[in-house]
Amino acid sequence: MAIDDISLLLVAASLMFLAVHPSSAHSRKFISAEQSSFTSLDEVKPSIQAFEYKEPSNNPHGTPNDDISLESSINTFQERNHLKVTQKLDSDTVDRMVKSRCGVPDIIRRPDKSIQNESLPINFHAHYAFLDYFVPWNKTHLTFRFTNTIPSVPVVGLHLAFVRSLKRWESVSPFTFEQANNGQVADINIGFYRGWHGDNAPFDGRYNVVAHASGPLTSFVHFDADEAWRSNTPSKDEIDLESVAMHEIGHVLGLGHSQDQNAVMYAYINYGVVKRELQKDDLEGIRALYPPK
Repeated sequence: MAIDDISLLLVAASLMFLAVHPSSAHSRKFISAEQSSFTSLDEVKPSIQAFEYKEPSNNPHGTPNDDISLESSINTFQERNHLKVTQKLDSDTVDRMVKSRCGVPDIIRRPDKSIQNESLPINFHAHYAFLDYFVPWNKTHLTFRFTNTIPSVPVVGLHLAFVRSLKRWESVSPFTFEQANNGQVADINIGFYRGWHGDNAPFDGRYNVVAHASGPLTSFVHFDADEAWRSNTPSKDEIDLESVAMHEIGHVLGLGHSQDQNAVMYAYINYGVVKRELQKDDLEGIRALYPPK
């Protein structure tokens, strides 16, 4: 079934679903930076290591060089996130660290000059990146499947959010997407999970990491089931499902995290924020990966 046909069926189904199952949202207060429990370098090490700003130490007791290395990692974190470089855990740095974000590491391969888009204007500074060990898709028609859903996210809303997101990526890349038939092996598996869920990247519960994805050639998109997801307009205490879907599909296609805070591929997203439209840096990134013919 083509993606346009799916869209029409889902819109009709959504009207019937909402008539029988009115939904209600229960909001919870977001933890602000002032409520953060980060008080020392030791406490922030897991966060720094998780997103590959620093390699884990082989010595469980630490070494004198660990703090120097960690300060250097904080320096890199501040530079990448356009913060004042202090090499210290100041309030602005902690505030950024505790924001909701994608779980894919930040320190990944920058674009090689050999695959840069030569049509870029001279004054354009690319902030996009590619996933490490990137292997491009060897086909342009990809299938997807929903593998694990949760009651708090209506299936109809989930489908519509992904269909709209996939259509946006279709419009700027050589890819087309179609939902897999029953029994068909899908290229992209999409689901909601809690804690450890078999991919060596456990979710951390409400707040901080909200989703993650893998790149080509066998891909998945996982959402943290403990988050307060919203498939239409989110409240200030909810995460916009469609905005995060847009971001994770970018990873599926091979894009890493952008340093451009306006880009869909920027690692962080605030509660209540809608960020569904591809920006210039996103467009240049996908075109550098898959140049128009």
